[in-house]
Amino acid sequence: MCGFNDSTYAHRRLFVTVTDTLTQCNIDDFITVAVNKTNSIYVPNAFSPNGDNINDLLTLSPSSAVRQIVAFYLFDRTGALVYEVTNRTPEEVNTQGWDGMFNGYPASPGVYIYVLKVELIDESILFLEGDVSLIR
Repeated sequence: MCGFNDSTYAHRRLFVTVTDTLTQCNIDDFITVAVNKTNSIYVPNAFSPNGDNINDLLTLSPSSAVRQIVAFYLFDRTGALVYEVTNRTPEEVNTQGWDGMFNGYPASPGVYIYVLKVELIDESILFLEGDVSLIR
């Protein structure tokens, strides 16, 4: 596995059978899929839900290595859960996001903490945490 031996890659060994549809000949082999775990998903560090249609939603930007977003939780400085997403596809979280509202009211400007659980295409699970600033 030249070039894929460090811990940033997840490996999965698969058994594959290929059949030629004209001759019906089969060939079997093992392949190894290496998924780069670094930079699998981008979470912005700030957004501004002020109605100008520029960065109004906090959305996630997953790479092609992401199978699904298992959970994305966002907490305010007191620990209150202000936004939650579970079991979403990469396409859904790239177009749907938090609009900065909490209990029907605009959330206060400030720093919010996120916890993110992502399933990669090799079925490994990646946990991330960080913060994002809400700017009004």
